Amino acid sequence: MKIKRIIFYILLSIATYFLMGTSCSNYTNFTTYFNTYYNMERLLHESEEEFEFQDEKKRVQPRVVVPQPEFYVDEQTTVGPPAFLTEFIVSKQKRQPVQVKLDSIIIKGSKILAFKGKSDYVEGALWLMAKSFFYQEDWLNSQLKCSELVDKYPAGDLSPDAHLLYTKNLLIQRKMHAGEIMLSRTVDIAWQKKRYDILSEAFRIEAELALLNNDFEKALRPYKNAIAQTDDGSIKARWQLDMGFLMFRMAKFEVAETTFRQVHKFSPDYLQKYEAYLYQAASLARMGRYFEAEDIFKRLENDGKYEEWMAHTYIQEMQLMRIKWLDPTYIPAEKEIPPTYENLAIMEKKADSAYANNPALLTYYFEKGMNMYNQNDYTKARSLFAKSRVIRTPVFKTSEKMFELMNNWDIKLRAAELLIEKIKKNEELSDSTKLELAANLFALGRIHEELGNKDSVLYYYKYAVKVAPLSKPESSRYYYGLARVVRADNPLLADSLLDIIVMNHPLTDFGKDAQAQLGYTQNFVIDTVAELYSSGLNLMRIADYKFSLNQFKKLYENYPKSKFAPASLYSIGWIFERYLKIPDSSLYYYNILITNYPESEYAKDIGLSVTYKFAVNSGNPIPDSLKTREVILLPPTELKMGEIKLKQKSEQINYKPKSPDINSIIKDPSSLLNNPNGLLQNPVEMLKGLELPDNPLKDPVKFFKLDEEPSDSTQKEKKQFPEMPKK
Repeated sequence: MKIKRIIFYILLSIATYFLMGTSCSNYTNFTTYFNTYYNMERLLHESEEEFEFQDEKKRVQPRVVVPQPEFYVDEQTTVGPPAFLTEFIVSKQKRQPVQVKLDSIIIKGSKILAFKGKSDYVEGALWLMAKSFFYQEDWLNSQLKCSELVDKYPAGDLSPDAHLLYTKNLLIQRKMHAGEIMLSRTVDIAWQKKRYDILSEAFRIEAELALLNNDFEKALRPYKNAIAQTDDGSIKARWQLDMGFLMFRMAKFEVAETTFRQVHKFSPDYLQKYEAYLYQAASLARMGRYFEAEDIFKRLENDGKYEEWMAHTYIQEMQLMRIKWLDPTYIPAEKEIPPTYENLAIMEKKADSAYANNPALLTYYFEKGMNMYNQNDYTKARSLFAKSRVIRTPVFKTSEKMFELMNNWDIKLRAAELLIEKIKKNEELSDSTKLELAANLFALGRIHEELGNKDSVLYYYKYAVKVAPLSKPESSRYYYGLARVVRADNPLLADSLLDIIVMNHPLTDFGKDAQAQLGYTQNFVIDTVAELYSSGLNLMRIADYKFSLNQFKKLYENYPKSKFAPASLYSIGWIFERYLKIPDSSLYYYNILITNYPESEYAKDIGLSVTYKFAVNSGNPIPDSLKTREVILLPPTELKMGEIKLKQKSEQINYKPKSPDINSIIKDPSSLLNNPNGLLQNPVEMLKGLELPDNPLKDPVKFFKLDEEPSDSTQKEKKQFPEMPKK
């Protein structure tokens, strides 16, 4: 009896425990729902109704679409959310009436997560909080809540929704790679859960991402998949219409016309019906089926439902008139208004007054501007592009860029023509003027390169190379540009042009890049400097002082940081002092040596002599430290190069220095030294310790003469340049 009673109490205890556990779970769910979760759902529903109400109050306009031209600047920006996602974003003004409700959802959801974590409403609370954060443009917190939901409930009923919202959050933050991965997972979970509404929207986002990268072909498949996966007639109509717009942008007008016609098989609203009819007619017009297009336009004009969009109908009719005007084979009907320039101008004047700044009108002017551009009438094209860039349209950035290019083209061409006229009149141009002309010609080439006109690019780049003085570092830019554009068709010519840059201006940015392309080692510049100095010394030994000075000057100007730079200045001063007997020039270069390289052995060798000479020329008392030195002064000479003879020490004469002539200083930047004999050492002897290359260039003058044209494979071509084309 006692055993039965014990068993009875045990069974009763177990039953009571399970009943209490079940009732507690039910009680928790009951209180969570009616105290908190129900209010969260209600507040979010009221907020979304407010958003829909505000959308309905907006005046809806038909979309404006144009066939994408060859030259096109993408409207997408690199900052902020992609344009196609802006329709999902709730603006601050739009959410202002429900801001308190959205905040309340966050608070209530936090309570559920903190105190009711074992209830059945945690998944729903995470979802409602994620949406509330999304509506408040708090992308990161919305992303975190979606992530929590996906991690805790990967197979839950709300998992497809969370995946899709997660994707939107990532893409809006421009985390494009992560967004594409999450979008792929969204498609998978939507298939698994048979959520075709989610699947359809995911396909649409895939298509938009393809359009973002201008991959039209890749965008078509998701649109077709989206249409096939949904049973909602209105959604089918929307995707079908979007696919038609895509075909129209791709200029596939036959396919576009068929696609727009099929929109009416589904359940489009009034706006979608109007857009389908309007662009079906526009496609027919561009296919040359003018009478069918006119019939649709007339029906749209006479249908009162579409009266508020009359501007779009009229502008497409004007586009039809323009297409007929451009068609040389078109023959107007008997009672038809002929498509003449005058009749088209009348229609444009009416549109300007009645529909000013309408996006459709601005795209009309853009297409007309592109026609003028293709006909090489850049002046008219520029004025039309100026009209089409007034407000934001699908071609706003392209219009702005085309206007900028046409405007710059006009400015540079006018500047170049003025200088070319001087060349035609056989006027001598200075190097600075030639550089100005080359810069204008090169700028014209750059403009045509942006526009994709390869022949014009080659013409202007060649002309710039022909005009630019090779001795100037700026010329390296023009040789480099020409080498770049000819490389695909003539790599040997490109290498030849790069060689010219390396040999003449190796330390410029273009010279360094040319060395890298040609495979020169880092020792090339060192070898070049040594060879250049060696060439100067050899020329000095054979009394070719003019070209010897050219070599030394070029070395100092192009390689001021080389160990040969102070030696080159010393050698220049030595030539002027000892061989040419021009002490003024000698003092000028010695002074540069002392100023720029005070620690070099060459500066120390001539320092006292130069200081003494400046003191004598200035008329000031000679410092005591210099009084022990005696200086024998030589007069400036004007001997010709071929008549220079070395004087013996016994031939030195005393000379009272005169004030230098300012004109001679300007002509030959020097003016001040009578030679202190015996204080300077011969540079050939003094520089024996410098490491010169074993195999210098056989003929360095060929590469480094400042007054010779470059000898390369392009020389023949440069002599055959045509005259500058007129506008």
